[in-house]
Amino acid sequence: MKKLTIIFVFIGLFLNLNGQTDNLQIEKGVFSIYPFQDSYYSTVKKVLFDSLSVNTGLRVVVLPSFSPEYLISLDTKNGKTFLTYRIAKEQIYQFPTTKNDQVKYNNYKIEFDPSLAKKIHELFFLAISKARFKSGLDGVDGTSYIFITYEPGYGLIAGQTWSPRSEKLLGLVVIAEWLNDCARNGDVLNKDKMLLKIDDLIAKFNTI
Repeated sequence: MKKLTIIFVFIGLFLNLNGQTDNLQIEKGVFSIYPFQDSYYSTVKKVLFDSLSVNTGLRVVVLPSFSPEYLISLDTKNGKTFLTYRIAKEQIYQFPTTKNDQVKYNNYKIEFDPSLAKKIHELFFLAISKARFKSGLDGVDGTSYIFITYEPGYGLIAGQTWSPRSEKLLGLVVIAEWLNDCARNGDVLNKDKMLLKIDDLIAKFNTI
């Protein structure tokens, strides 16, 4: 009986941990990050956010351990929606601190279907609104994904994940990398297929 109790306790802990990692984490603000991150994050923002709208429909900041940082952004200006992909020409993290704000970036930008952008915003706003604190620390080597959106009544909100393995979080990364491909190719690729993927993820994130 005692052995069965221990087994059930471990099963409960396992399910709980899985539930915790199936949602985004609440993005850490400027007052809750480590000192070494302060300058780095500020520089990433200064380099990659250059001239972009503050109130974004979706912005994804990707911070890999061993390759250049990049950004994906959906923004509306003068009634038109644009998709932007920017990647630093050198890894900002590895650049000397005194010069890292001089890093240049490659920029790809296309006009984007506003109805599709609205659907994508719906997904990421839902995912970010479900973000929660997670126990434990992230690993050392991997990729951080920070998702940001603006919603009237909420302002700018953000959630993050590190090298995700769960189906839902991997799905968000798939959508982000698809947007990356669209911007680099100058066209919206596999639109119908990705709409189905977006609808499926919305249903999953709506499930408690």
